[in-house]
Amino acid sequence: FRTVTLVSLYSTPDKQLLELSHQTVWSCTNQGEVGLHVVDVTDIQAIITVIPHWPTLPS
Repeated sequence: FRTVTLVSLYSTPDKQLLELSHQTVWSCTNQGEVGLHVVDVTDIQAIITVIPHWPTLPS
């Protein structure tokens, strides 16, 4: 048996917001069902928290 888990992948960060925030705000988009993957837990290198937000850029 193997221990597996379901993970949800996100997009790369929004380049404009990342630049405006001096690399502190990594605003990413959930990939929905296509971003769901089953992985072996031993392959997990890090766990992060994604906080929902709706940024408004100056432009």
